[in-house]
Amino acid sequence: MGLSAVGLAGVDTLVTDDPTPTLTGTTNTDYDHVRVFVTVDDGHPGGSQSLEAVVTEGTWSTSSSFPRPLRVGTHDVTVRIQYDTAQGVFDASQTYAGALTIDIDANAIDILNANLGVSSYDLTGDGVTDSADVDFLVRDILGTEYGDVNLDGSVDLLDLAILGENYHSPKGWASGDFNGDLTVDLLDLAVLGEFYTFGSVAPMTVSSPALLASQAAPVEPLVTSQVATSLDSEIPDALQESDSLRVRQRRSRRRGHPRKLRRVRRRVARFNRTRSRS
Repeated sequence: MGLSAVGLAGVDTLVTDDPTPTLTGTTNTDYDHVRVFVTVDDGHPGGSQSLEAVVTEGTWSTSSSFPRPLRVGTHDVTVRIQYDTAQGVFDASQTYAGALTIDIDANAIDILNANLGVSSYDLTGDGVTDSADVDFLVRDILGTEYGDVNLDGSVDLLDLAILGENYHSPKGWASGDFNGDLTVDLLDLAVLGEFYTFGSVAPMTVSSPALLASQAAPVEPLVTSQVATSLDSEIPDALQESDSLRVRQRRSRRRGHPRKLRRVRRRVARFNRTRSRS
């Protein structure tokens, strides 16, 4: 990828999926001493980022990375080329404008999750690739939060609908897998519930995955049904145990075993409390 520095009025728009791109360009070879300064306004809370490029025989390159990986989106790029005389005295300069688009999709998250422990994928600069790098990719580079399936900057019913359509499927982030285990399941639904309404004007607290699924009822009844069916499939044994306990309770009552009856009653009470909390 290169940023062509040709003409003051020329504007180049470059697109890359690399948040740590290398920019290159050309310089005037009539001068012996050339310095090139590149600034990218990436919208990061820390402000614009700048570095001095390496100049070699009429070309310059940002061989070293910017202080921070660039955020997703289109950013203004300014290249200032300073020409000095042989004695190192400033003689002239030129400024070029361009645009750089960082285009990263959910595949980048899946790739990073698949390469945890591989140092070459480190984004935070600590030499280790771990969950902190995934957090950095999701929150700092993509500018969103866990639960945002479609990466539109908010966690809402659209994300819940996509997760519901792919529930219990072996898929990645774009289908609702937020913890990187390549399965869309109750754990991912809980993550979506934790950050539900992120990016919305009026946040709402969701106390449980079951309540979260119910929020989609007015909009996505089919998806809600799919999620509910999947959730029900995870507790059939518990439901059967409840029925079995009730049968055993009736039998104990008929047979007159008070100790056994009390044990069964306690088990039924514990199960009902657990079920009501879920």
